[in-house]
Amino acid sequence: MGFSLLENPFAVLGLGTDANPAQISGRAREVGGDLASVASRALISPRTRLHAEIAFLPGLTEKEIQSCLSALASGRAPEFSMFAPLSRANILAHLASSGNATASNLELLFETAPSVRQDALEILNRGRRSAAMPPIPQPMFDSAMEQLACLHAEALSDGALALKHGADVLSEIVESLGSSVTGASVFLRQTMAAWERATASEGNTDLEGAQELTAKLKGAPDSATVTRLSSVIRAMAFRTRPVRALAHHFALPHDASAEMVDNWRSLAVDLVKEHKALSQAETILNLLAKEFGTSDVPGQRVARDLAACRERIASGEDLPEVARFAAALDAAEKGATQFKGDVLARMAMDSRGRYNTLTIVVELWESFIAVAPNTPSDGPWKALRAFAVRLHNDFSASESALALTDLALKHAYGNSLTDEVRPQLEADRRLLLRHILGRQLTTAVEKKRRGAARQLLSRMIPLAENDAERREYTTTLRRLQWQAAKLFVSRSFYALIAFGILYSIVTDKSRTPSIGSAPHPTYTPTAANPPMPVTAVDDGRELQPPPGTAVLSRSQLRWCLFQDARLTAAKAYLENLRTSEYVHGDAFNRAIEIFNTSISDLNASWGQYRYYTADKSAVDAELSTKASVLQAEGQRLGASGYVTQPNFPTPQIAPSAPPATYSPPAHSVAPQPSYSGVYVDGQQDRRAWDAWVAGLIGDFRQGADWWAGVRSTANPPPCTKAPGTDRVAAVRGCSEAKTRLAFADRRRRAEPDYRSGWNNP
Repeated sequence: MGFSLLENPFAVLGLGTDANPAQISGRAREVGGDLASVASRALISPRTRLHAEIAFLPGLTEKEIQSCLSALASGRAPEFSMFAPLSRANILAHLASSGNATASNLELLFETAPSVRQDALEILNRGRRSAAMPPIPQPMFDSAMEQLACLHAEALSDGALALKHGADVLSEIVESLGSSVTGASVFLRQTMAAWERATASEGNTDLEGAQELTAKLKGAPDSATVTRLSSVIRAMAFRTRPVRALAHHFALPHDASAEMVDNWRSLAVDLVKEHKALSQAETILNLLAKEFGTSDVPGQRVARDLAACRERIASGEDLPEVARFAAALDAAEKGATQFKGDVLARMAMDSRGRYNTLTIVVELWESFIAVAPNTPSDGPWKALRAFAVRLHNDFSASESALALTDLALKHAYGNSLTDEVRPQLEADRRLLLRHILGRQLTTAVEKKRRGAARQLLSRMIPLAENDAERREYTTTLRRLQWQAAKLFVSRSFYALIAFGILYSIVTDKSRTPSIGSAPHPTYTPTAANPPMPVTAVDDGRELQPPPGTAVLSRSQLRWCLFQDARLTAAKAYLENLRTSEYVHGDAFNRAIEIFNTSISDLNASWGQYRYYTADKSAVDAELSTKASVLQAEGQRLGASGYVTQPNFPTPQIAPSAPPATYSPPAHSVAPQPSYSGVYVDGQQDRRAWDAWVAGLIGDFRQGADWWAGVRSTANPPPCTKAPGTDRVAAVRGCSEAKTRLAFADRRRRAEPDYRSGWNNP
């Protein structure tokens, strides 16, 4: 027993604190034995006598002393309310150390111990005067009282350990301190140090067992192991509760508890990440929040993870169907390239009931069908929609994205869980369908399949986003229908003429040879060749024809064919831009609108004109010699229409706005203002470059800027050296910039006027 009044030298000899050396020696001889001899020597020495005095019952009469010792020997608490604070504290410390103290006794010991100095020195010196001994020096008294405070703290700790809920008693005592730091706070700090020493051995044993349980759970989690670990967590929380409460009183963290909580929280996170064991992780996190609290930083992390875990449990993530769908979606994310094209649209069962496509595709399809009627949340629909968006935006797999969207919508109708996501899926379907039809429309226009183009436009009109777009589709459809009608009439008319010529040849051998005709470009119907005039003036210029049906001059025909070549190059530029993940949708759509205007202008200017075969041959020869120049002009024309504001986020919603191909027979690219001269060429190329760079973001732009800065050095480094957090995006930005600047750099080095225009945009 740590603190015992029954073992005090005065109690052994049956004397009070006022006994003189002669009485002490005489009583030792009367009692006899080793204990009496040791007690006698302790009381004769001034220093050890002082420790015996302050740890006994100073100021009490011999009768009171015998009554107290008798009660304590029988395990009872004597009546001590009228005693001095020092005697009361010693009696309470004895009860606590012997395990006989109640919670009220412990609280009274805490209240009394800090005040034991009150009148203590005076009472002790009074007894010494009766014993004809010198008074106690103040320094010796102070030192002895400090040692007594440690004994009282040890006793309070022992008393709490003897109680079943002793940790709660100590915690309540700490909470009673309030916010101020007093002598009682210092006494409690000594008590908690004793508590930690007393519980250290059991705590270390439990922690070693917890490490074994943690390792077992990480390998193969099971409920029985979680139950055993929960018992350890409760025991450690019980042992550390008083110490944590006192640390909170002093506004200090309890590092040992914080480390334990973090380790167990990490275990719960690993259970979720590695084994999807949500319920077991929730058990551990809930116990940590309950036993250790959530007011400090580790507790706040526990509360956050617990909320996330419960949210995932509420979403049904721990259900087998949800787990299967999550695994299938994860595999699909890693193998998204297998969804390119219309692999889902063509998916069908063979005669044996097996799908005729890849396993990863089939598993995603079937797992969603399985999870849709069982999930308690709309998570699967949102996840499938996000994957469909990625297929469209990142892999141009619009057909597969449309098939997944249709699948999600099929299982969304009549399901109250999907009220939020269903409108998004319906909007995705419209945009995807518009994109696919627009792409097919472009192919139909390029291959002159006017019948297919009319059918596609009929399907696109109900999908238009606004009235302006709907009018555009309707007008284009009517124009194609009118052209088809005129073509039918024209062909019928020329068939009659051909029949008449054939009839003339048969009936008149002296027929006059006819002038040949050349094939007509895409933008004009068939044209007859009028008689060639005797002289024709060609000044090498390009003149835009006015509206009408007259015969084109060579300058007017040159404008039409050259403009057609420029727009073809501009179309290729914007088609390449459309597939980039860094394209800005608003700027791109503005470029498309401008380009469609240029196409309409070309169609209106060309119209139903006719031309001479000789002029067509001459201009075709010029086209072959100026192909590279016209291509560069077309690229500048396309770039000039694509102007963005810097630092806009890359659009990641599915699908993107309709491309240029939505307004046939336009080629779907954007125009450029007129220009002249090598100097102006440099200016226009520099403006196109600045506009393109302004529309970039992140590491892609950093790579482009890096190449622009190093390309003029003697030996520029390769793009693989481009800096950036996302190295792939930085290298891609550098490579794209290198391609775009190659033509301009050649002219900049070879042509001073071009270089001057480039430097003065």
